[in-house]
Amino acid sequence: MPRPVWSNDIEAAAWMEKHCAHCYQEDEARKRVLGQGDGCPLLLRAAAGRLPTQWTRRRNAVMGDTYRCDDFLPKPPVNRRKKSTEQTDILFDVEPAPQHLVPVEGWPDYRAEMRKEGPEKL
Repeated sequence: MPRPVWSNDIEAAAWMEKHCAHCYQEDEARKRVLGQGDGCPLLLRAAAGRLPTQWTRRRNAVMGDTYRCDDFLPKPPVNRRKKSTEQTDILFDVEPAPQHLVPVEGWPDYRAEMRKEGPEKL
């Protein structure tokens, strides 16, 4: 006769609270956070009385640490952009251009003041 996955319901609840309640495996996280789907397929297999191949039984384990799950994700997966190896052109490469100043009423006219002081200042 095959050995049962859990020796009692308390052991199963302790393991699920310690691992499944914090796992970010896609199906389990979707069930826990959004309330959608069946949850972790490994947990469903264990509930049917069959030990998943991803679980390793620990010897002399305390309550809640009976198995080690290879698919356990302590953090959600992060999708990051790949680093670009190409050199991009400078976005605002401005060539020097002559400035065309427009007189504004009420503001001093700097060209006129410079002409008053003399050509040596230009």
